[in-house]
Amino acid sequence: VFNKTPIHRVYHRLVLGLSCSDIIASIVNILSTWPIPEGSDGVYLASGTTQTCTAQGFFNELGNLATPLYNASLCVYYVLVIRDGWKEDQIRTTAEPLMHLIPIIV
Repeated sequence: VFNKTPIHRVYHRLVLGLSCSDIIASIVNILSTWPIPEGSDGVYLASGTTQTCTAQGFFNELGNLATPLYNASLCVYYVLVIRDGWKEDQIRTTAEPLMHLIPIIV
């Protein structure tokens, strides 16, 4: 399961970023109403605090924004490889930093 060799391909690193952001979004969705402050009217299973609710909102936005943006990064990767004929090294040095930076920062 755990391979100690680094991930050498841009494609695999993009899929890893996509998977991580999707896991974050999924965990937030599984938690559902638990982090909402206890005593909130009409909220089933609310047992959190304002801080847990804020944290859930942050990670909800992070996962729900980063997932489609990583998907868009994969689309850009395919355009660069298939249509424009870019090589792995060219993508790694020119485009890959933006392909990770945009989903994480936005």
